[in-house]
Amino acid sequence: MKQILSKKALDIFDCDDVGDLSEAITNDKGEFDEDLAKDLCIDCLDGENVDDEDPEAEWGDQMYDRAVGK
Repeated sequence: MKQILSKKALDIFDCDDVGDLSEAITNDKGEFDEDLAKDLCIDCLDGENVDDEDPEAEWGDQMYDRAVGK
């Protein structure tokens, strides 16, 4: 069962083996890089970065500021 789950994970991240996956999330210094891992997940899982600015949220903030007189 564990091998099946590992294979599915490798397929999701388009890697042939764990070494490929490890290389994809490791920086030039050989350390885990959270940004690389985040980008890999966003790309492979068709996600979006919730840290990116949201123009609709900013518009809502501006409307709130106007309503309270700022």
